[in-house]
Amino acid sequence: MKQYTHAYLERDLTTEEMKHFQEKRWLYQLQELDLDEAQKSGTSIMVMEPVLGGVKDKKFSKQEIQQLKDQGITPIAYLSIGEISHFQTRWQEEWGEFNGQKLKVSKRAPQWIGKVPNKDWPEGVKVRYWKEDWWELVKEDLDEIMDLGYEGVYLDIIDAFEYWGNEDTYGFFKEKKYGSDPASEREAAEQMIQFVQRLSMYAKHKESEFKIVPQNGENILEYDDHEEYLEYVDGIGVEDVWFDEEKPQSESFTEERLSHLEKFVEEGKFVLSVDYVDNGKGYSGANKDRINAYIASCLSQGFYCYPALTNRELDEFRVIEEIKGQ
Repeated sequence: MKQYTHAYLERDLTTEEMKHFQEKRWLYQLQELDLDEAQKSGTSIMVMEPVLGGVKDKKFSKQEIQQLKDQGITPIAYLSIGEISHFQTRWQEEWGEFNGQKLKVSKRAPQWIGKVPNKDWPEGVKVRYWKEDWWELVKEDLDEIMDLGYEGVYLDIIDAFEYWGNEDTYGFFKEKKYGSDPASEREAAEQMIQFVQRLSMYAKHKESEFKIVPQNGENILEYDDHEEYLEYVDGIGVEDVWFDEEKPQSESFTEERLSHLEKFVEEGKFVLSVDYVDNGKGYSGANKDRINAYIASCLSQGFYCYPALTNRELDEFRVIEEIKGQ
């Protein structure tokens, strides 16, 4: 495993690093995506929200997706498999309502929907992804994504296995427990591995080159006793490996994550890294140093890199002109 830069560089990126960044830059935008602007971005991989991701919540057409592909861009559709939010088209009104602060799940909601809102994104709740009804909903979304011409799917909330495998979920967080819930984190992880395998097999049976890209949860490999997970994915997306917004991660935290990601790279899988390091105040001072440190660290691992805005909204594609033109 290559060393990473743990601290601000406090130097400019080299000409070679700037050139390499242009080759390894990707776009991750889930809101207000202007496809005309995106096509001029120069990126080769684009992760986007297929249903509500356009300007004014516009759904992208098959023709628009083809236009991206004609420009040499690989369009990958975002799809949450571990959580459901009230704003998604799959959400039914009788399942609960969002009061502007958090989602309140009703008693009429199906058993596969959790009851406790996500503390960071309170419009969503975890799902019991091992339930067949959930698979059927995900499969419908996957079918639509493939029919529209996307070349892959970006699977979010893989780490839901940590939620369902934690006793605090039922104690401190007061989630309701059912007999079919996993008894341990290992069992929850194994069920997530099985879900990803099932999804991958289904998609690749229809289109063999369709890309399966989970986001985060790389530590699930610790529970993959049969070493099958990597066989069913084409890459992985990761957040916050080097920075938690403007704060550097600890060296031990980063090294542990890289030790898992190294296994993906060894198996020929690509890594899409995003750290939310750009505070939006310009490419200068500490913000510049932090962006540079992230880019240099990311490139040193051979990852694709995206220095996103610290607000985490993923609603704007900011091109750093001082780097772009090199």
